[in-house]
Formats: sequence, C-alpha cells, structure tokens
Amino acid sequence: MRYRVEHLACATTLRQLPRAYGEITEPAAARSAVEHRNRQVTDAFTAHLLPHAAGLLRLAHQGLDAMPPARHHAGWRLLLDDLDHATERIHHHFAASPSSRADAQLWSYLTTWAEHALIVRDLVGQHRAAAIPVLPVPEREKLTSLALAARDRGELEPFESWYDAAGRLITLAHLTEHDDSTVVALTVDPTGDITALGQYENEYEAGRASPPPVPAGVLRPDAPWRSEQPQPDSEFGILIRDVLTSAHTGDVSRSIAEVVDDGGQLPQLASFLRVCAEFAGALDTVQGRMTAARLSVLAAQAHALTGELAAAGEELSAQVAILPPYRVPHPRHVAMPPGPALQTTSPPRAGCNMPVASGRRK
Repeated sequence: MRYRVEHLACATTLRQLPRAYGEITEPAAARSAVEHRNRQVTDAFTAHLLPHAAGLLRLAHQGLDAMPPARHHAGWRLLLDDLDHATERIHHHFAASPSSRADAQLWSYLTTWAEHALIVRDLVGQHRAAAIPVLPVPEREKLTSLALAARDRGELEPFESWYDAAGRLITLAHLTEHDDSTVVALTVDPTGDITALGQYENEYEAGRASPPPVPAGVLRPDAPWRSEQPQPDSEFGILIRDVLTSAHTGDVSRSIAEVVDDGGQLPQLASFLRVCAEFAGALDTVQGRMTAARLSVLAAQAHALTGELAAAGEELSAQVAILPPYRVPHPRHVAMPPGPALQTTSPPRAGCNMPVASGRRK
C-alpha cells in the first residue's frame, strides 16, 4: 500500500504541474521533471517492494489456489503473471544498468505494481481464511434475529462491504441496542436477506474476525489506471474520473453530493438559468418574454434534476455496496488469451442487491 500511495502521489504531482504553473516549454526542464518522478518512484519500489516481490506473488498464487473455483480467477492469474513479467523486466534493467533509476523504460513496469498492489494484498490475505471462527448455529440464529430486529427499528447501520472467496457479500454494520453500540458482521444475499456471522466490540476486531475480502471489481476493465488517464481540465471532469475509478457506492455518492449540494454544478446551473430568464424578460419585447419563459422552464427542470440526483445519491450511499470481483482489470503486458473474453458480467439470478439498512459507508 505504501508504494502504491507514493507512486500515485509522484505521478499526480507531475501531471498537475501544468495546471498549477502552466506548460513546461523548456524541453530540458520537462525531461528533468519526468526523470525526477521516475527516480522517486523507482527508489520507493526498490525500498518497499522489490526485495519482497517474488515472495508476495508466491503467496498470492497460493491464496488464489486455496479459493473455491470461479471463472474470474483466470483474470487474477493473468494479473499475477503480468506482475511477474514486470518484476523480471525491472530485475533485467538493473542487471544491465545498475545506476539507471530514472529510465523511462521502467515506468510501465513500476506502474503495473502500483495498479495491482491491492489485488496482491487481497489474494495474500486469503491465507487467514482458514483461521476465521465459525459461529455455532444456535448463536448465529440468535444474533441474526437480533440484527433483523435492529434493522426493523432503524438501528442497524451498515458501513462497509466486500465479497469473500465464496462469493458472499460480507457487510459490517453498527448495531444499537439499549444505547449500546456493537459491530456485527453479516452476509447479505441478492434478495437482501441477512445472516449474522459474529458480533464485535469495534470495527477493527470485526474486520479481522470476518472472512477476508477478495479483490474488488473495476468499472471499466480495459481502462488505463487512474494516474495514466488524461488529466481532467475541469471540476466536473475530476468528478467523472473519480466515478470511473471508484469501486464503492460511498465514493460515487460523495461525487454526486458535490454536484447537487449548495455551491455544486447543478444548483449553479439553475441559478444561471434564472438570471438569464430575468435578463430576457427585462428586454421588454415579445420575443424576450418568450425566451424568458423558456429559460424559466429550464431552470425549474434543473432544480428538479438536482433533487432527483440527490435522491439517487442517497440510495447509492444506503446500499453500501461494492463492484463484484468478476469485473477484473485487463493485464498491461501479458496478452489476453484468445477466444471468449473473460467474464465481466454475473450469471443470471433472481432478485437484486438490496440495502441492509439506511447507512453510509465510511
């Protein structure tokens, strides 16, 4: 995680320079800035990841092998092969040029590790699945009844979800009873029915005692990673990029809130249209009054759209959901296998994902 954060910080800083200070027109200065970024990221990789890369990939493969079979595992194996190829090329580069740490040829391999670091983390994390305690049936049924009663009272507030190796949606929720708050781990089926897995004092304890998460899916499997995408040139463009790179409903609902809250783009659009209508009416002509009426209708529609979008954002927030794991990103270096594309859609099933209760993901 530390390397991923440092890579993203270095890449983002370089990409934002033109926006903050204008385009770098001097070729030597532009080249120096890129080399500085490459050197910083290379130093971070060699310090935090390179000595452990082979071991991490081995543990990730073992974690994947221990999971119940699923079609999208082929996509994860391709990504591990991609990382193995990137590691081999980095080793080869240093063997040929030990002192060359700013070479542009390294960048795509360094970025591959930053992009897929979370996938490696989650696959390695599957090793603790066997040690997860299982609640006895009578206790599970009692706790499930307690959680259902709390949901009926509006005192079950989900805040985080993930999928486990068995394909179950695991949700953590705050449960309030007699003014005492605990955290419960639940499985949620496609119809919204819940089964309790355990009850804990705090969020950390609940996370450690629950089935470990598998890698989350991505919205567009063939899209470039965040730091490789074109730099947005507007606030709206930033919000669009944020949604494209999101995996959690909470992230998308926050982007929607920025658009619809006071000072957001849609309220400003409604205000803009009302002012334009006022101007057209002040012309005191027949055509001006007709245009003013048209602009007033558009302002009312923008206001209504703001309310509808705000409601949709609240619905997303309440779902506390995550993109399913079968939406696997494509590899950077290893060729996709011939034949049918890797699965990016779920098999047909009855029902739909339902929120456990009204709540916000932290």
